[in-house]
Amino acid sequence: MTDMHIEKIVLETKKIKQLVSFYKDVLGVKIIAQSSTFFAMEIGQTIVEFIATQAPEEPYYHVAINIPSNKFAEAKQWAKQLVELTWEDGQDEIIFDSWHAKSCYFDDPAGNIIELISKEKLNRPSFETFSAQSFIDVSEIGLIVTDVEKVGKQLIAEGILRNDEGEISMSNLNFMGLSSVGVYLILSKPGRRWIFSTKKSAVYPLSITLDNNRIIDVLQDGRVVMSKQ
Repeated sequence: MTDMHIEKIVLETKKIKQLVSFYKDVLGVKIIAQSSTFFAMEIGQTIVEFIATQAPEEPYYHVAINIPSNKFAEAKQWAKQLVELTWEDGQDEIIFDSWHAKSCYFDDPAGNIIELISKEKLNRPSFETFSAQSFIDVSEIGLIVTDVEKVGKQLIAEGILRNDEGEISMSNLNFMGLSSVGVYLILSKPGRRWIFSTKKSAVYPLSITLDNNRIIDVLQDGRVVMSKQ
């Protein structure tokens, strides 16, 4: 089982202009490249790129962002001043006891489900005022596919196991990655409701670049292609 870092993700959207405005002007994220059909931004040590799609419906994804271990309360207040947090069971945050982690969630203008997650034992602390420049990296990306068993085997062959090293589940979320690192590909079939959202997981094109030049591409039909640069 190998360590894993998400170097880059490429997502699709019909709302390039709205997302540039949101991430740059509202959140204060650094945009590093931009045109009428795409933009790329720095989420800490991860590059997140959106490209325009002509698909009939708006794609959406679940993306979790690591924040400093001592900054959850401050980050939540920062977010509440800029966006409307989403709720689950009457709460606008959640504690993951087994991970020693806390999260809050909001949607961006394209409907992407964005999570800010602070992990007490894994994330580094910060002593600067919280801002978008405090983001550490992308911690999780939803990997929604039509054949969970097949893709699970592909990931395992690449040394990416479930965090508990258990069997691939056809019905539950599979957190693929080392629990000691806390970076996960959330492998799941379509149709599961994301927490803190009314949206259900769905297959949309996606490209993930991991460390060691490993690339995972989800195609429109839900098939997955793995390669190396």
